[in-house]
Amino acid sequence: MAHVNYVRVMFNSNASYEATIAWNQLSGENPTLHFDTVKPSEFNFSHSVSIETSNKAKSMNTHFARLTNLKPDQKYYFSIKDSEGYSIIYHFSTVPDVPTERLSFIAGGDSRDLSETRRKGNKMVAKLKPHAVLFNGDFTGLDTPKQWVEWFDDWEHSIAEDGRVTPLVVTRGNHELTNHSIRNLFNVPHKRIYYDVQFGGTLLNIISLNSEIYKFGRQKLFLRNSLKTHDHFNWQ
Repeated sequence: MAHVNYVRVMFNSNASYEATIAWNQLSGENPTLHFDTVKPSEFNFSHSVSIETSNKAKSMNTHFARLTNLKPDQKYYFSIKDSEGYSIIYHFSTVPDVPTERLSFIAGGDSRDLSETRRKGNKMVAKLKPHAVLFNGDFTGLDTPKQWVEWFDDWEHSIAEDGRVTPLVVTRGNHELTNHSIRNLFNVPHKRIYYDVQFGGTLLNIISLNSEIYKFGRQKLFLRNSLKTHDHFNWQ
């Protein structure tokens, strides 16, 4: 059996068609991600993707696999396979591609210090099953490897008993000491940690900005362009 933990899913682009899956590889070699729209028997998945990138930041061996051309409003089952076998089967769901379907989110951040409270919040994620968690920064107090490992230990409680993983949309806070922390752990699509994610067709454009870099320059141009490109959306 594959030995992995800290499995997470990120929406870093259009949440109806793309997702990035990450995990901490504890042992084994040559991992690949296998997935399907139905839960397979005997791990007989129809699709697989190779690792897009990996790193060993914050005392973890983090691997990323990117899924594209997904179907909207679809449950996807997945498992990590390596030289030691398969992991357990997890699943997540893409969102509808129409603005008339109701969506649900849990939004917040600043989970720095109280691990017990953090675990309680993560258990509520597993119970309420939102379409995504919008995590707006300050994951840890000092951005140390020890604190990040503790954060991911607690995030495991957000995974439901049936293997459901709630996708994340993440933002950098001032307690993340560098852009590399968020980039290395969540594979956000821009190295300076500003980007946008679309939900529900033209329903919602979520813009994640980085308040730890200068307000003028390229981030300002990005914000202006994103607002203009998505000005026909119901909400931004």
